[in-house]
Amino acid sequence: KNSLAFKIALHVLVWVMLLFLPYLFSNNAAINFVRVIKFVWVPMVFHAIFFYTNYCCCVEKFLFNKKTLTFVLINLALILLFTWLNFYIREFLNNTSQIKSDLESRKFAPPPAQYFVYKDFVSFFIPIIFAIAAKTIENWSKIEAERNERATEMLNWELQHLKYQLQPHFFFNSLNTIYALIERSPNQAQETVHSLSKLMRFLLYDSDSGKTKLKDEFEFMTEYINLMKLRISERAQVNVNFPDSIPDHYHVAPL
Repeated sequence: KNSLAFKIALHVLVWVMLLFLPYLFSNNAAINFVRVIKFVWVPMVFHAIFFYTNYCCCVEKFLFNKKTLTFVLINLALILLFTWLNFYIREFLNNTSQIKSDLESRKFAPPPAQYFVYKDFVSFFIPIIFAIAAKTIENWSKIEAERNERATEMLNWELQHLKYQLQPHFFFNSLNTIYALIERSPNQAQETVHSLSKLMRFLLYDSDSGKTKLKDEFEFMTEYINLMKLRISERAQVNVNFPDSIPDHYHVAPL
């Protein structure tokens, strides 16, 4: 019922967990804050921008519309741009930071800059995969919901069509029965007219609601059976077995 709020909360939760991943699996005292900014938070911001660029625009607009080449070129341009920005932000932090890295303090040779460039370039393919997967699942769920809605509408239309078929057919048959009763049994004809009026009221008004009381449904069936019994020979036996009392809180679909 509140899928948008749930989706936003889920996205926020995932990114918060990813941003604080170093603190979840390490001793806070041993974490170099500048290294977290350089190697976790700054790349994560670029990954988030890259993910939502694809999730909100590129996947739907280009990939799903069979503009694959445009989709690939846009993503390659973004990967190159974000890799370059990430590299220079890391260099800026290295030059301005007063805290030496663990590798430098232990006199280990740091990895070459090309290693980080290559790692950043490859890592940007991960948001693309997640964006495509998330958008595909979202579209599949939307299509499935629309398909179920269409099936429900079709079922409701078929039920409505059957009801409209039932009303005139049932009404004219009942009138013929009443016409035959007027001459031989006026009192019974009068009772039949009263029963028919209750049945038609149920058909025309009460059955339009989504649910009806089970008690009213049994009453309708009883009146209907009694009316149909007037049209058949006395040799035909109709046996019914309805409950004597039904609570008002039981509801079913009409008819």
